[in-house]
Amino acid sequence: MRKSFLTKALALTVVAGVLTARSSAVSIVTGPTDNPLPGTASGSLASLTGGTLVDSASTGFSNASWTGTLYTTVVRETTGTLSFLYQLKIASGPNFVTRMTTIDFTGFLTDVDYLSDAFTGFGFVAPVGLDPFPHTADRHTADVIGFDFANGSLDSGLVAGQTTNVMYIRTDATNYTSGLTNVIDGNIAQVKSFAPTAAVPGPAALIPFGIGFAASLARRRQKR
Repeated sequence: MRKSFLTKALALTVVAGVLTARSSAVSIVTGPTDNPLPGTASGSLASLTGGTLVDSASTGFSNASWTGTLYTTVVRETTGTLSFLYQLKIASGPNFVTRMTTIDFTGFLTDVDYLSDAFTGFGFVAPVGLDPFPHTADRHTADVIGFDFANGSLDSGLVAGQTTNVMYIRTDATNYTSGLTNVIDGNIAQVKSFAPTAAVPGPAALIPFGIGFAASLARRRQKR
């Protein structure tokens, strides 16, 4: 009984720690709501910025309107869960880049925001000023997380020469796979990135099942 109690208490402590670590972000759930993003200083996200870089990519993209680069990383936070970070650099083009969407987050909890300071950890580059940041985030469908850079007449979006603040999506995932990110201004540029995925049991995890299955067959044969 004591061991069971200690196990449950430890589990509750871990969950409480993860929830506390997520409290500064905006929890995004599936629905029509566009969620305002307040911005978070990197120093207040120790479990994220003090985490371990798992994977990263720097990918150039272009469409009929502009060219740019998407910087994206997977970070394992000190809590053990994965976060997905993004930064856009628009190199050239006449049109405003208004939106970025990334997939597939189906089945995972997501907390979303951007780092309000010039964070350069995990290989990100310093933004040109601190103005080009996403105003809102959304999850209109279960799989897609969206960031909006336009804000009506106050902000038309990203222009050539701008580099955004680092955007992040914190999740409850512990594994990841390849994903896709779309950069949008009416035209769309699709860029390879990363996405969370469920854990797949390895061969060692299947051994107990195999032993149990063999024992079951043996019992059935004895009964015949």
